[in-house]
Amino acid sequence: MRSGYLTKTPNDCPIVSIHQSLGNEDYTEIVVSTLQEGLSKKEWNAWNVSEEFSKEAYTLCSELTEEAKCTRCVTAMIRKEDGTFWGDNPDCYGFEQMLHLGHINPGKMRCLILGDGVRADTVEACLQRSGASQILRYGEEKIKSSDDVYSVATDVNLIINITDTGSYPYCEQSPVNLLRFQRVNAVADFVFEPFKSQLILHAERMQIATATGLSYLFYSAAKSEELFYGHAFSDKKIEEVYQSLMIQRKSIVLIGMDREGCKKIGTVLARKMKRELILFGQGESGNNKHHFAHPSLDTMSESERQETEKLRELSVLNGKIMVFPGGMMANRENRLLLRRNSIVIWIQNPNCEEGSHKEYIFREPLYIESSDYTFVYTGNPENTAERIRDTVF
Repeated sequence: MRSGYLTKTPNDCPIVSIHQSLGNEDYTEIVVSTLQEGLSKKEWNAWNVSEEFSKEAYTLCSELTEEAKCTRCVTAMIRKEDGTFWGDNPDCYGFEQMLHLGHINPGKMRCLILGDGVRADTVEACLQRSGASQILRYGEEKIKSSDDVYSVATDVNLIINITDTGSYPYCEQSPVNLLRFQRVNAVADFVFEPFKSQLILHAERMQIATATGLSYLFYSAAKSEELFYGHAFSDKKIEEVYQSLMIQRKSIVLIGMDREGCKKIGTVLARKMKRELILFGQGESGNNKHHFAHPSLDTMSESERQETEKLRELSVLNGKIMVFPGGMMANRENRLLLRRNSIVIWIQNPNCEEGSHKEYIFREPLYIESSDYTFVYTGNPENTAERIRDTVF
């Protein structure tokens, strides 16, 4: 059986690469004007269908799963031997796994869905099935504007953004201001590029639970593959492929007091992993000038402002090795940007840190806040790079 993705317009969504990473090397995007045109292509017998086709797909299927029935849309179709179609909505599973990975249980929560259309229907059906106490949707009678959101929905517990607000290249945008919600304790965002949207980064800063869009795409695709070919992936296999996908799409950022050590380790990592190395230039903060406070964008010097703007450009790149001056961590905005699309690794060098003890005391909590991993470097970049690769990858 050959499968593919039916859509009206080509897009940069990683659906095809996700299916291929799950072992379906022949999976491809099929651009058609109408759903019937796509279904008439006899070389395919199974399809995922894009949102604009999902309602029509629902009407064409003679056999439907409970997920398809409760959402009244189909995003996965199979042509049966008698020529009729079987339909399911694996996006339900994708959304439920997205919340599960974020340790979010919507049961008894008041929920706000930002967005409309087929995806909103799917999310609402899943929330109902999970026992959400109330579900509000932007665009309904009570919530027709942003002002209505803040007047009607300020006490919601879970916010789900299904719009593309915050997607590349408009990464600085956020659909709502989380500070205006009194009881929000979880956020799910369907944005997948960058890996962490502005909304997710703000939620992390507020220390509330988050769920990101790439997991939704991945688990929807994994469920589709199981439906198409009748075999279930082991939990271990799914975890391995998902982690590999995340790592491929993320950049690796090295920070620390020993900039030269970071550069040497970054050079080795770039060679071993066949990735581009980006060495961020020495600005004011790179020359060890820093503030013993957290500067805002309004109080930054011109060179610091330029550093932040350059970092903003780099923060959306995929699959790079980047080395940044450790002093840049003094700026809260920089620390936020680093986490947008990267795995951040703090390189510790005891000799370097002992020589600048006062500065280290200031930077240590900033490095801890910013980093995903910590490795001690004692002068052997090959060994340290190998340990990073073995541990992280």
